Order: sequence, then structure tokens, then C-alpha cells
Amino acid sequence: MELDLEPEGRITAAFEAMERPITEKFAAIDKCFDRLQHQFNRLQAKIEVVLEAITGLGDWPEDELL
Repeated sequence: MELDLEPEGRITAAFEAMERPITEKFAAIDKCFDRLQHQFNRLQAKIEVVLEAITGLGDWPEDELL
């Protein structure tokens, strides 16, 4: 059992083998999240433009809206 737990043992090697795909998955998830966040921001900006066009509130100075 001690040989399995040493830095070059089978258990360590097994965890290292599992860690690589997990690290790759995290990178892919981060990339997808960044893309989704960017798309959400673009959609939010478009919605704001449409709402301003419909309501005309974009024409008013901010201090007069309150």
C-alpha cells in the first residue's frame, strides 16, 4: 500500500490521469461561460435599444426621469 501512495505510485498516477481531463473540461466550461456572458451582454444591450425606441425614454435627460 505504501508504494501505491508514493509520488510515483499507482494511486498518484491514477489521480493525475483523472486530473488531466477534468482540467480540460474546466477550460472548456470557462470558454463556454465567457461566450455565453458575452452573448447575454449583447442581448441586454439590444433590449435596451428596443425599449428606448418604444418608450422614447432615451430622449430624456436622466435627471428628468426621476
